[in-house]
Amino acid sequence: MPYPIQGNNGSYSIFPKKKQQQFPGIKLGNYVKRTTTSTSSRSTRAAKLAVSQIGVKEATGNNDGQQVEKYQYNSKGLKGAPWCSSFFNWCYNPRHIKGKNVLGMNDADVPSSQAVLRKAKEEGCFVQASSISTYVPHVGDGIVWRSDKDHAKGHIGIVVEVRKDGSFVTVQGNNHDAVERVEYKSVQDAYFIGRTSSGGYAQTLQGFIDMEKYNNKHNLASTFEAPYENHDNPNAEYNLMA
Repeated sequence: MPYPIQGNNGSYSIFPKKKQQQFPGIKLGNYVKRTTTSTSSRSTRAAKLAVSQIGVKEATGNNDGQQVEKYQYNSKGLKGAPWCSSFFNWCYNPRHIKGKNVLGMNDADVPSSQAVLRKAKEEGCFVQASSISTYVPHVGDGIVWRSDKDHAKGHIGIVVEVRKDGSFVTVQGNNHDAVERVEYKSVQDAYFIGRTSSGGYAQTLQGFIDMEKYNNKHNLASTFEAPYENHDNPNAEYNLMA
């Protein structure tokens, strides 16, 4: 079950200490130190929001549920649609401020992981993956797959931790009907492993959306469009499930 993000003297922790043991796969004690190696607080905070949602599950396994529908604010008329891309966007725009979707996308395009990929290419912030990739992911990056059967479909997650040995951790919405943590030993490992869609179809890793590059290009590196941030009261708690 997700927990509120707490403000603490102007910085933002992910969970109260007593809840940290709920996520043994992520070393939360080192998490802030690692994520703040990103120059973009916008990317860092998006990653923290993603981590805060680990454990959210669909109500009936049909792309539904109270919290899932909050991720899908951009899917009007598409209730029950796949929501991995909507989740990625929600991490960057959790309160749906008009015109502030990830990569500046329109609401109608956000639910498609492949539309997000195309937009990233247009913005010059997409990095192609391959068997000899040398790219080092950043916290807050998007990680995108494409269906081998239908190139109009795919999957997207968000990078939340990067380690010195090249391994990295992602959080992926709509992964086994839930928000889940998925770890990879390296970019090459992720490329060769690929993934399988809920329909049983193989998906190939396409690459990463370099959100730091995008944020810096558009002067968004130190901004985060979320009205629940209260700098006058940095110790306030904000329940993102509300």
